[in-house]
Amino acid sequence: DGALLHAFEAHAKSLECVAVHPSGKFLATGSEDKTWKLWSLETKTLLFTSHNAHNDGVNDIVFTPDGDYLISASFDKHINVQSLDHHFAHLPVSVH
Repeated sequence: DGALLHAFEAHAKSLECVAVHPSGKFLATGSEDKTWKLWSLETKTLLFTSHNAHNDGVNDIVFTPDGDYLISASFDKHINVQSLDHHFAHLPVSVH
C-alpha cells in the first residue's frame, strides 16, 4: 500500500546514494558529509560508519554481486573498496 516501513536518519548532510546488499539484509548510504554508512535492514540499526574514507561527498555506492565488497566513489576523485568479509579492512584505490 506504499506505507513507510522505516526511516534511517544519521547523516549530517544530504543523502546522495543508496545500495541494497545482494542478500537483501543490508543497506548502504552515501552522503555529502563525506561518509558512507552500513545499515541492517533486519534490525534497522546502524552497523558501521566510514571515517576518513573520502575528502569530499560520497556520490555513488554499490555492493559487488557476491556481496563481499562495498565500493564508494566521491567527488574527491577516489574510489574506495571496503571488504565486508575481513573486519572492514580498507583497500583504497586512487582514480585520476
